[in-house]
Amino acid sequence: MVDCVEDRDRSGAESGVAAGERGVAADDITDEEAARLARERYREEGLPVLQPDSTIAPLLTDGETVIGWRPQAGVSSIKANTHAVVRDDGPLYVTSSRLLHLGRQTTSVPLVEIDELAMADNRILVTIAGLRGLMLDVELPRQFRVLLAAAKGAAAAR
Repeated sequence: MVDCVEDRDRSGAESGVAAGERGVAADDITDEEAARLARERYREEGLPVLQPDSTIAPLLTDGETVIGWRPQAGVSSIKANTHAVVRDDGPLYVTSSRLLHLGRQTTSVPLVEIDELAMADNRILVTIAGLRGLMLDVELPRQFRVLLAAAKGAAAAR
């Protein structure tokens, strides 16, 4: 298990990618290459298990584990009644059973309700059952999409 804390690159700047999730320094490779390497690693070694930090630990259910996170993420959705785009910023976690964003409001999406994941430029589009959706703005979005897809597959297999 690795800690769910910010990792630092060689310069000491926070990278926002959990230790153990990245495998190599983000500066050294592109997001596409990081995604390819992550896909291979998840196939060979399975998903990472991160030690929950003090923010997420009280929100986990019995048996739920943290498998990835970003300390800062933008999550946008469309309000059903006004059709206005609403954006919220805060940490974003992928657990063994859900996608959990902790901004001004808490957004929790069971992984089994995610129908589709797609990239639009550097954003992840998440289609959720019931004609809902989210747009995620995260660091290394392609790598995060691979993690989210692997977590979704593992949750569906249970």
